[in-house]
Amino acid sequence: MSGLPLPKMLRGPNFGLVLLLALFLVMLEWLFLTFVLNYDSEGGDISEYWRNSLHLGSAFEPHHMPGYPLAIAAVRGVLGNFLSPQAIMLAITLVSLSVAMTAVYRIAQFNLSPDKTWIGLLAVTLFVLWPLVGMTYVATPIADMFSMALLLLGWWLLLRERALPAAILLGLAIVSHKGMWPFAMLLMAGHIFTVKSAASFVVAGVMVLPIATLWILGTIHNGSPMWMFSADIDWAIRSHSSVPVLDGVVGSMLFGGLVGLVKGVIVLGVALLALAVLLKAWLFADDGETKWYSSAVALSVILSVLILNEEEIWAIVRFGRLLAVPLAMLYGTLLIRALRSNRGSVCGLGLGIAALFCSQLAFAYYMARVWAPDNYP
Repeated sequence: MSGLPLPKMLRGPNFGLVLLLALFLVMLEWLFLTFVLNYDSEGGDISEYWRNSLHLGSAFEPHHMPGYPLAIAAVRGVLGNFLSPQAIMLAITLVSLSVAMTAVYRIAQFNLSPDKTWIGLLAVTLFVLWPLVGMTYVATPIADMFSMALLLLGWWLLLRERALPAAILLGLAIVSHKGMWPFAMLLMAGHIFTVKSAASFVVAGVMVLPIATLWILGTIHNGSPMWMFSADIDWAIRSHSSVPVLDGVVGSMLFGGLVGLVKGVIVLGVALLALAVLLKAWLFADDGETKWYSSAVALSVILSVLILNEEEIWAIVRFGRLLAVPLAMLYGTLLIRALRSNRGSVCGLGLGIAALFCSQLAFAYYMARVWAPDNYP
């Protein structure tokens, strides 16, 4: 990238160093949460995942998918009691982050721009430092990063025309977190529209096979075909306000006080980013893969904004980080041009990255001292 006014040490970008820096920053936030804020990271969903990993029948409980607990059980089976529950789960999420970052970097490099290396690094940076939650939901080891790693790896394999292993990974993502359902299904739809062959429907069937098997076995175990969806209808989708859609945004902003207002504004910001991706993909994308896969991610976010209620609307921010890939692919070239033409833009980029990192610490403080006040020492 000749002509870009960046320090010499950055003109030969090294993804390995970026990966190590990201892992270091996540551990730094974990130390901040654990020893400075005294946050009880073994409570809530984290403890439920651990308990589910101890009992095979928990695979058929309606709230959490079994993929992450099974991974925990597998690691525990190999290591025994050598590591604590928190250490095992943190190790899984750190490995998952490494896989996810690698997939993000490779996916973004399918961009045809001559600056694809920098666009890849931009995508990785935005993915890791996604506002508020990028590192925070790795330092608190819930199923998000594990499921996104599988999804992103599947997406990468779709681009490499290895559809069968991609379908297997997308299927595993679906049985790892319900938040992956729209992303995986729409990415597969993008594959079907891109390839336009009968074989793509067979591949889609392979993707659906894990969740279909889980649903059949769960129906036998629970005695009801609705076992997988009943909790979500009541908890995540049923409207709590007078509007049939956008309940999450409207309810948060009208009835959630100052915190709800801020949450609603942040969710709307993510929705606007999704709309920006969708518009750019359909009007200016140079190839079908970029158009369809970028649209799949954007539509998944928009669909979630429309149907999720106030209880679950924050999931938009958590999984909205997948927009980092199409945002970098579609708008990264514009940023690089700005960096080339104006040295002040480099300072602005640095300040932006610093602000994103500080937002992680701010949200960690909110989690420990506001959202979970019982953890306050």
